[in-house]
Amino acid sequence: MKRGTTPTLKINIPGIDISNIDHIDFIFKASKSETAPAIIEKSYPDSVSHDGSVFLMPFTEEETRLFNDYHAYMDTRIVTKDGKIPATQIIEIDVRSTLFGEVENHD
Repeated sequence: MKRGTTPTLKINIPGIDISNIDHIDFIFKASKSETAPAIIEKSYPDSVSHDGSVFLMPFTEEETRLFNDYHAYMDTRIVTKDGKIPATQIIEIDVRSTLFGEVENHD
């Protein structure tokens, strides 16, 4: 991910039965600590969509500027309709800097 851009992060969760999912929470932090503040939180079905087992998470320029350079960590909490929460892995996301300042709206 590059700061100051508007990417869509594609997250593949193989073997997921979307019909059995109540919601999925995604949290991004600067460190792998429960007590570290969240940079961004997103959730399915609110701000994240899916295409089969691939979840599509759009980011705004403002959101990507919240990340520090080098890396961030994403954790995922899947909650099934029967209340179960299967284990997931914490993923390290590479974050690249930009030489561009914030884009001004010229409307």
